[in-house]
Amino acid sequence: MKYKSKVGSLHLILLIVLTAVFVLTAAVWYSFGQWYWFVIFGVFYLGVFMPPFFYTKYEITKTDLVINCGIFWINHKIPLKNILELKSVRGIIDAIALSHDCIEVQYVKGKMLERVLISPDNRQQFWTEINSFKE
Repeated sequence: MKYKSKVGSLHLILLIVLTAVFVLTAAVWYSFGQWYWFVIFGVFYLGVFMPPFFYTKYEITKTDLVINCGIFWINHKIPLKNILELKSVRGIIDAIALSHDCIEVQYVKGKMLERVLISPDNRQQFWTEINSFKE
């Protein structure tokens, strides 16, 4: 099943502020006849800052936890058999998450212990489903 990322209030405020800055900057550039900066900045803004809000999602398949993030089109596949622990945490450092209310996934990759923070919108259903596949 696929889960969208939960979006926290801090990230929404950031999106609103960045959008306001973009609109004001674009208006200034356009008023000085430098419309090409508007296009360059617009493509950058729409290609880098907006995708995480619409394309960050998590999918549990029969064999993997698949994490997709729109910011750089990051695609992680974590085999369910390699997941050691899931725990609830609050924080956004190293997160492919748009909320402070995260799940830390600890897993083995090669010989290394790795972790990633995610924030599925329906946490309870996510926990239930991933635990059913791990058993």
